Parts: sequence; C-alpha cells; structure tokens
Amino acid sequence: MYYFVMQEEKLLSEYSKKVIFEAACIALGIILAAWLAKFASSVWRFFLTVEGSGEAREGRRRT
Repeated sequence: MYYFVMQEEKLLSEYSKKVIFEAACIALGIILAAWLAKFASSVWRFFLTVEGSGEAREGRRRT
C-alpha cells in the first residue's frame, strides 16, 4: 500500500510480482507434497498387498 499511496507504480508492480511469485511457489509446494504423500501411500499399499497374498505373488512370478 505504501507504494500505491506514494504513486510509485514501478515499485508497486515489482513488489506485486514478488508476492505473486512467492504465492505460486507455496501453492506448487503444497500440490507436490500432496501428490508425493498420495504416491507414497499407493506404493506402500501395493507392497503390503503383494506381500500379504501368496496368490498375487505367484501370479506375478508366472508372468
């Protein structure tokens, strides 16, 4: 707001770009963290299923 009140458009636009860039980085980090957690959970569930049932393991060896 300071730059807006003082009518310094160039500084206001630079500051706004930095703020938007930081917000985009935070959003991307949240999206990647959620995807990684889901991926890790899926891998964990897959290995529990394969080790838990002998049929699934045997079926994979024959193919």
